[in-house]
Amino acid sequence: MQKGWRVCFLTTPISPLHQLRFHRDPAFRHKQDEWLEGGHFDFDRRLLAYTPYTTLPASRLPGLRSTWVLRNWWRFCRPDPVAVLERRGFARPDVMIMDTPVLGAVWERLRRPRLFYRVVDLNDQHPNSSPALADEERRLARLAETVIYTSEVLEPYVVTLGARSSICVPTGVDVGHFAAVQPEPEDLAALPGPRAIFVGTIAEWFDAELLRSAAERLPDVSFVLVGPRIGNAPPIPRLPNVHVLGARSYAHIPGYLQHCDVGLIPFRRGPLGSFVDAINPLKLYEYLAAGLPVVASRSEHLMRLDSPAVLCSNQDEFAAAIERACKAPKPVAGLRAFASSCDWSQRFARLDALLDSQGDQSLGGN
Repeated sequence: MQKGWRVCFLTTPISPLHQLRFHRDPAFRHKQDEWLEGGHFDFDRRLLAYTPYTTLPASRLPGLRSTWVLRNWWRFCRPDPVAVLERRGFARPDVMIMDTPVLGAVWERLRRPRLFYRVVDLNDQHPNSSPALADEERRLARLAETVIYTSEVLEPYVVTLGARSSICVPTGVDVGHFAAVQPEPEDLAALPGPRAIFVGTIAEWFDAELLRSAAERLPDVSFVLVGPRIGNAPPIPRLPNVHVLGARSYAHIPGYLQHCDVGLIPFRRGPLGSFVDAINPLKLYEYLAAGLPVVASRSEHLMRLDSPAVLCSNQDEFAAAIERACKAPKPVAGLRAFASSCDWSQRFARLDALLDSQGDQSLGGN
């Protein structure tokens, strides 16, 4: 937007299934409001955020994972998402950056603007994967001008998609947002310190047993979980020092991080080992930008990254690293220095040559 782009952030659709499961989740309610309002403008009306609503969502549930559903869910939207985009000034976007095959149908109906397909996970290993999603991803990757991937570990996977060209642009962070001082949230203030925090989606790859072991070994540490629980995520251990706060808005996350002692990335390997190896976790950069030391499960991407995070291979190492981080002074300046090298302003610079175009510009995508 600083370069004059008009941007539409279009997310995957919500549905009655989401309403049943996530009706108390603030993040879901925010998406529902975006749908009800017909999109939400920000940054002097240069950013439009919109979430469609469909009664036939593409899903891993039986009957909802077919190619037909994947390409026709928009027919069951009220209102038609493309009609909403047209009313909001995105009838003919110049570029669409997409990170999910679900939005391929929207790209087709927007008269196929320049397409950049973004790979953020080893999608064929994702728990939500299906043959229809895999086929659609290969189709879009081959049609895309360039495939963008977020970790060098993903490069062999991108090759299998048949991309015409590709570029690695790692995940980034808005350092200013997480470094700006925020007050301590009331619900966090009620929990005794020291505090170890996890912020993010609690999904199948969340290692609940690793959390249980650390919480049992460190009874004086409050383990704080902030984020939604989705899919077949493992149950969270019910221990007196484990506190599940649920999802919080992006605007308030820095306040939670700044008033904790260590940030956690407890990823489970096992059958999801290859998937976890390729994750470039956004939370790592957010923790560091907030000046928070990080203790993480060892993965191939994190080992290549050589960040200040302490990487652990087992329960003993994980608990011991948390204990040390809680007792030691925070090396805030060093942590933020690493995060600053990963700021979105630097990451996005690598895309400038790909995205530059003449005249009035609009950008659509997820």
